Amino acid sequence: MLKISNSVFSIFRASDIARAALQEGILDISAFAEHILPEVEKRTHKKVKKNSISMALYRISKEKEFWPLKPKISLEQVNIKSPLVVVTFEKTKATLNAAAEVSRYSHSITQGIHEITLLCDEEKYQKIVEVFEVKPKVLLRDCLGVSLAFSEAYLKQPNIIYTILSALAIDRINLLEVVSTSTELTLVIHEDQLSLTLQVLKNFLRKRNTT
Repeated sequence: MLKISNSVFSIFRASDIARAALQEGILDISAFAEHILPEVEKRTHKKVKKNSISMALYRISKEKEFWPLKPKISLEQVNIKSPLVVVTFEKTKATLNAAAEVSRYSHSITQGIHEITLLCDEEKYQKIVEVFEVKPKVLLRDCLGVSLAFSEAYLKQPNIIYTILSALAIDRINLLEVVSTSTELTLVIHEDQLSLTLQVLKNFLRKRNTT
């Protein structure tokens, strides 16, 4: 025979819809308690009051595991850098050496298993190409970076980057590159998406901070 709290927890964990609703802050605890009442009684083999289930659900809602998927965010700064170029080379010993040589010309250098990507100012691009002496695998011009700075306090808060990126995904904003440090996230986009990106971020942050 299971305890009421254990039964409620087990039923709740098995419901993707209930978990998603709780994490979005829209779960009607009273209605869900009534919905699962028959199943709780079946598992505990006794009559159960709806209030007992509601209390168990309320305690569950306070557990970190079920905190909102999209936390409130306050940005300290938003900066725009343009014009930028995103250039990617095949990763070889030669291109690794070249990347080290041109690091002073680049805003960021990202290494993958097979590629090296550099983010640089348009005016510095030609110098970088001359040092690498090979044709880039990918070259994206007319780009700009939207840099979002936030407090170190968010380092302990899950889903900060997910929250920001999900807002942009809804409006189909194409992120050409994403560069991050501990307290800064830079979104590289084509220049023709700047207006929409800023509007989405403005609306999103206002919504997250007023709910």
